[in-house]
Amino acid sequence: MYPHRIRLRGPWEMDVVSLGGELSTTRVTMPARWQEIGLEGQAGVVCFRRRFGLPRHLDDWERVWLVCEGLVGPASWSLNGDKVLPGGDGGDVVEAEITPLLRERNELTVELGPGDPDQLVWEELALEIRCRAILRDIRALVQSTADGWTILVFGEVVRDQPGDALEVYALIDGANQGYQQLQSDAGVSRVEFRLPWKPKPDDREVTVRVELVNVSTVWHTAECVVKLDV
Repeated sequence: MYPHRIRLRGPWEMDVVSLGGELSTTRVTMPARWQEIGLEGQAGVVCFRRRFGLPRHLDDWERVWLVCEGLVGPASWSLNGDKVLPGGDGGDVVEAEITPLLRERNELTVELGPGDPDQLVWEELALEIRCRAILRDIRALVQSTADGWTILVFGEVVRDQPGDALEVYALIDGANQGYQQLQSDAGVSRVEFRLPWKPKPDDREVTVRVELVNVSTVWHTAECVVKLDV
């Protein structure tokens, strides 16, 4: 099942330029808070560098994405000297496809300004092996009805080439409640479900999961928790 995540934790090299213009390089273990790596009150730009190998042989339908969670403030990214321009999910997650930039040996650099001492530099930074079609911006809302609830699920399927037979399933608390077969080869296709739901008396929330399937393989999943308190 995709995505397959490879966390870039452990040792990173950190370059810091002093007010006098002197460059110092130290090794730090990430993720970490600013005060834990000795940058409390530091001004200017800090550069983090991490080397890694090619994750593995990639099949034709697979892509590699860079994903960073919990990053506060702007950052500049590069891989093997090439600029990377991540997008966002509307929250504190930034991500970018980096498949064309990968080599057998790779160096990722992240430049940013120090934050609050108790603040994590980032919560998680990882590579994700995904497929050439993915789910994006999956959201769920609830509306109360006379018989229970209607759960509205919406988002997009993004693909980088036509011809794949794609299906989308919507599950509530693990039970399949909706199905669509994508009829369009467009780069971006809208996905919407209106799902009637009768919860158990003590239920206060439900988990909505959307699965993007090619033949019998789940290419991407997205989950969100919906509170039944409208």
